[in-house]
Formats: sequence, structure tokens, C-alpha cells
Amino acid sequence: MSDLSVNETSSLLGWRLDASGALSQPPAPTLDLLLEPDAAEDLGLDNLLHLSAIGLVFKTPHDGRSFSLARRLRNAGFQGQLIGLGRLMPDQARHSVQSGLDALWLEDDLVQRHGIRAWQNALNVVVGSLYNQQRLSAEVAPRLAAPDIWRRRHNKAA
Repeated sequence: MSDLSVNETSSLLGWRLDASGALSQPPAPTLDLLLEPDAAEDLGLDNLLHLSAIGLVFKTPHDGRSFSLARRLRNAGFQGQLIGLGRLMPDQARHSVQSGLDALWLEDDLVQRHGIRAWQNALNVVVGSLYNQQRLSAEVAPRLAAPDIWRRRHNKAA
């Protein structure tokens, strides 16, 4: 389960980003279960398949276990709503949809920090252009433009 109860989610959430790309501020979702990845193992996937709406918790943007859990639930036959809640970044939105999530519920401060435009464009814009390039320091910008490690290794081997 989660440290948050299903009823407490309404105080934390402010924005919904649907898999269609629509960003809105509707009332908090109605969930049957708020689930952290560790708890899924204890409950067993088969015991979750009958639920109609599960909230998958992302405690940090660095912990992708809820993406994996969403994929495992979909592969097991889960037909209900999977809603991601928590600390994500706009460039993770596309992966959330690819993993089987129907929507992300985002805290208002998170949406404001990255900008509403970044979230509105999160599913249809190339990741590198989601963030304002002018905010990057002169030291960081050239590294982002440089080929990634895999491309450099390939070029060196060729």
C-alpha cells in the first residue's frame, strides 16, 4: 500500500495529464487502491486484476518501479484505470503512457516548477525541447548537444 490514504490524495493533487495529452484540473480521482511498487509483491498481481482504478505511487523521479508495475499489471490482464501519482518530470510522461498508465496526477508545485507548457507538450514534443534551453548554463548546454555515450562508442569502434 502507501503512506498516503486514498482520501489524502485530493490534498496533494492539482493537475491531470491524460494519455491523450490533455492537461486539466479536475477533482481528485476515485481510486480503489493506492499502491507502491513494494506492496504489489505482497498483494500479488492476480489479487489486483478485479479492481477498477489503481493509483501507482512515484516517490521520486529516479524510481521507475511503478512504470514496471504498470507494464506487469497490463500484461497480466488488468483492464481498469492506472493512474500515476507523485514526483515525475515532463520527460517521463511519454514513458508512463508506453508503460500502460492512463493518466498522471501531478501536484501543483510540480507543474508550476516545470511549467504548464512543458506538461502540455510532454507527450508530443521531443524530450530535449521540453525544457527552456536558455536556462541551461553555458557549461551544461554543450554536453547536452554532444553525442551520447553509446553514439561515441559506436563512432570510435567504426
